[in-house]
Amino acid sequence: MPRDISEYPLRLRDASLEKVVALHNLAGEFKESFLTDHELQDLLLRQGYKLEDNERPTSFRQYHTTINAMRACTHLNFLDYFTETMTKPSSIIIPKTKLILLPGEEDVFSIETPEGHDAIGIAELQEEWMENHRAREFVTDFKGRLENALDEYSMQFILMRMCCCRGAFLSYEQAFEEVRELQKRIEKVLDRKSYVVLDNAYYEKGNRLFLLAGEVYGQLLEYPLGRKCVLSKEEERESLAQWRRAHIGFQDEDS
Repeated sequence: MPRDISEYPLRLRDASLEKVVALHNLAGEFKESFLTDHELQDLLLRQGYKLEDNERPTSFRQYHTTINAMRACTHLNFLDYFTETMTKPSSIIIPKTKLILLPGEEDVFSIETPEGHDAIGIAELQEEWMENHRAREFVTDFKGRLENALDEYSMQFILMRMCCCRGAFLSYEQAFEEVRELQKRIEKVLDRKSYVVLDNAYYEKGNRLFLLAGEVYGQLLEYPLGRKCVLSKEEERESLAQWRRAHIGFQDEDS
């Protein structure tokens, strides 16, 4: 269920509160079913044309309406990777040593995971992680706040896609009756004034929640283990730059 409309900073101006609430409820309903309802996906993402199986969405982290939404997804993806690494059973380790030493070179023996990571270092970090209850609490809190912010950006994404397919021509050869019925539901409640009110409300709510996540992020950076649990500012910027280069051909000034 979506948040109650009273939790949002609404600037109605001359928009109807009744219409805003109706649109908000439908956007919330669509958000809840978006990842499992193929007809809804076809309508919102392809204006009724059927998506291929490999095009089906699996997470709202695939979609970014704002730079802060992208930042939230970047941190969440790293947190998933980090917590999985900290809690999964130790990987099989493979000894690594040089078979041929050059003159004056010392043999260095290391133990690595199949992925090439320092197995001893990971084991030590896992032990530190399990012993540091406060760090785990901070990470859980940080992740939860990011997910709350992403929920609002996802509502904004659903609203945007609803607007894009409102009034769009649906070919009878491509669109099933269920898809046309979904479009009719959108057309019944969506108007420009209500859209603007909710788009601003979701954006502002998401940004406020993202700032709250930033408070916990700052606390994590205050001690050594905390800094290992999250991306640094530099790592975040590089992740965003890589995403831009991969998806929209963005090039850094230095490249």
